[in-house]
Amino acid sequence: MLLHRHKIRTDVAGEFLAHCFAPSETIAIVLRRESPPGIVQRILPLERALAPRYLKWLAHENYTGANVYVGANPLCSGSRKRTKQSLAAIRHLYLDIDTDGEARLAALRASDLVPVPTAILSTSPHKYQVLWRVKGFDFERQESTLKLLSIAFGSDRACTDCKRVLRIPGFLNCKYDPPCSVGVEYLHDSIWNAPDFLLG
Repeated sequence: MLLHRHKIRTDVAGEFLAHCFAPSETIAIVLRRESPPGIVQRILPLERALAPRYLKWLAHENYTGANVYVGANPLCSGSRKRTKQSLAAIRHLYLDIDTDGEARLAALRASDLVPVPTAILSTSPHKYQVLWRVKGFDFERQESTLKLLSIAFGSDRACTDCKRVLRIPGFLNCKYDPPCSVGVEYLHDSIWNAPDFLLG
């Protein structure tokens, strides 16, 4: 499947990665193809992922049908796999909203139970990933909060593990024909703590 290059925005992708991770952190980039099925994972420093040559390679892979993702949490330096044991810190809480997207997103925006999201990704028409930048969460607290978020806002309850990957805005969602651009809206610069989520 060949896609249109002009729809791929590596500048948007680079800005998102730089917004989500700190310099020198190690991240996981995941490429997933639908046909033929296949997954490639690359674990690398943020600076390498932001290099124009690397972003150009990701654009080429996306252009030829690979969906492009990033692990939601940074990894320990020297990691070779994206496992729970290899995570360096909990960086994000997230929701996958795959049904009734507009209504569920409106309810979330109006809710007093959660702080303003850091960013909202539009992954395809009426489907979203919602991100909060956080600190002070351990694995258990993160996963329990993710489950409470999914119950409160009717999101995908299968997407509550700490190894979750996120789509990278600026690239294309290749699950559709024609593919659609993944967009992002940044809403808030704060880093939230566990008491900011009034779900329990």
